[in-house]
Amino acid sequence: SMRLDGPDDSRIVEIGTSCHSANAYAASLFRLDGCVNVHHYPRLASVWFADSRMHLNQISERELKSQWQAQLHQPNIPSDGTPKVRIVFSCESSEYFGYQVWANYYGYLSSKQSSASWTRLLTARERDDLSDHIPGLATFQAPRHFYARRYSPINKPDVIDKWLRSADSPREEIILVIDPDNWILKDVDPWTSKASKGHALGEAAYYYGSKTAQRLWRELCLNNCDQEMDLVGVPYIVHRDDLKVIAPLWKMYTLMLKERMERSHPNSEEFNRKYKGLDVNWAAEMYGYNMASAHAGVKHDVIRRMQVRDVSSERRKSKLESVAMIHVGRAWFPNDYAPAQRWAHTEGKSFRRYGTQVWCKCNNTASTIMPWPVPETADFQSTKTLELLHYSKELLGPIPANTKFRSGGPKRYSTSVP
Repeated sequence: SMRLDGPDDSRIVEIGTSCHSANAYAASLFRLDGCVNVHHYPRLASVWFADSRMHLNQISERELKSQWQAQLHQPNIPSDGTPKVRIVFSCESSEYFGYQVWANYYGYLSSKQSSASWTRLLTARERDDLSDHIPGLATFQAPRHFYARRYSPINKPDVIDKWLRSADSPREEIILVIDPDNWILKDVDPWTSKASKGHALGEAAYYYGSKTAQRLWRELCLNNCDQEMDLVGVPYIVHRDDLKVIAPLWKMYTLMLKERMERSHPNSEEFNRKYKGLDVNWAAEMYGYNMASAHAGVKHDVIRRMQVRDVSSERRKSKLESVAMIHVGRAWFPNDYAPAQRWAHTEGKSFRRYGTQVWCKCNNTASTIMPWPVPETADFQSTKTLELLHYSKELLGPIPANTKFRSGGPKRYSTSVP
């Protein structure tokens, strides 16, 4: 393992995988990381010191105020200039994330927010070009954790922790944590107004009610072990002060879970067998959040239908008009809609009950081929997904071509810059 000591987090150590190449950057080590375990991958071959930018403002007041002007309605600007809520999500810079950022920001601008600002939390060695391309596309950037090359979802608790400790730490009291593919449809105030210090909310996780998840918590817990976890997933609605406590614990428990699963751990085989049904290998950061919240004593009310998933069984527009956001993934056209064959996918046959699949974020053409127009008979999720993709480009323009940050192509669609 290794750690960095120092008076603050203004200086960091950058880690490279080669002694001979300046392009071999892998991750960065912060003082706030504490002891970081070193694994066989990524290979540690060189280190050098750099500025972290944690002490510098990356998001100006002018940029946040420009979001109010850019919204497609006329929100009431708070007298002190600070909205009640900050909407945030974490992502990397890649072809896969580019169009999601576009649609996510458009969803914010078009959803008639009464008192919310919006920020992209970017994990990368440097800022990309998108925040300079669109006024108000507020971006906080921080280098990646050493474990991120083994498990990229660690980026979420890691960049949130760094953001909350930085010069850009939010003044808004309530933080709404979403994913880049949570695209907003309506004002979030009916939900966010229910949160307060010590009282958070979250959508029921797919493992809600799992007794096995509670056994996992009791095996790993370090505090409040007599309390059960609130089994919630994004969106998380939490007070800023609570999230400052939760974030480092969220990262700690996520790493604890993943490292218990490493083959190098003496009991990994038994641990993996015991909790195989929980899908901990991928969802470790979700369980990490639940564990961190229980550890910190922050209770979450479980909410339903703040969002709807792309594969949810309810698809009628009349039943879903009240949801605040859609968790996107795929889109379908009715089987009897002849033009659907122009975009028909061969992948996704397990969902053919929903119609002919015409778009999927899992497809490396998702950023370039966006079916349009949408037939009136399309289901709610498909309609909203394709509308946000289409209208975001109509309002914001095409995503700029930049092979440094968005490589594209069949083999580079998901590849993120260091």
